[in-house]
Amino acid sequence: MDNLKSLADTKLWDMPLDSEKIPEIDLYMDQILRLTEEKGVTKTMINNYSKERLIKPLKGKKYNKEQIIQILCIMNLKQTLQLGHIKGLMPQEEGKIDFLKVYDAWASENERLAKSAAAFAEQEISCREDLSKEETALAAAMMLSSCCTYFAKLCEALATEDAGQE
Repeated sequence: MDNLKSLADTKLWDMPLDSEKIPEIDLYMDQILRLTEEKGVTKTMINNYSKERLIKPLKGKKYNKEQIIQILCIMNLKQTLQLGHIKGLMPQEEGKIDFLKVYDAWASENERLAKSAAAFAEQEISCREDLSKEETALAAAMMLSSCCTYFAKLCEALATEDAGQE
């Protein structure tokens, strides 16, 4: 399907914010919102993450670099997981997780993931001769949706497994 091949070459998601662009100094809420405006972060989201103890508690009214990285991790995970599962993946015990290390590892693999997903879409979802263009598009969308569901279930299993080990 030509449309699927052209989609595979399209940038379909935003690349992660480079952690080096996050200042080492603590930032106020409005500064974080300006820094992350392309990622769709809102004041309400940050406040909810703080209330749910998904990010480390504030000292005063400023957020440090690690807390900002935690917010970005949550933004990524909430695309497929409920906050309860995210909480299972992000323990708040001091030093248990190096969020900057995790974020940078994920960010460095993100472009490779995009290329792999595009290759999957192009190679694995072939046009069957017995299907019309519209039927092929629907079958491809259903296959990709199934993949999303499968990967979401894997994420949930990881969250549940980690939560059970505490």
